[in-house]
Amino acid sequence: MVRFTNKDIIAQIISASIAGDLVLASAYAHELPRYGLETGLTNYAAAYCTGLLLARRVLQKLELDGEYEGNVEATGEWKLF
Repeated sequence: MVRFTNKDIIAQIISASIAGDLVLASAYAHELPRYGLETGLTNYAAAYCTGLLLARRVLQKLELDGEYEGNVEATGEWKLF
């Protein structure tokens, strides 16, 4: 689920069940200055960065972050799986 507000972007991965909703992980655009993105925290680039932050958190929580290393060096080549 992604929500755009006037001052923030909220991204969450939620699982719905009869007993109630469970938030697996969440990330907020106001966290991005910790990683070097100081301005423009409500634009589409910030939404993309917030989604990447959320993805890394979910992979760490599910202990899959070692399986998906990502690109170590930017070569411009695409990999399709």
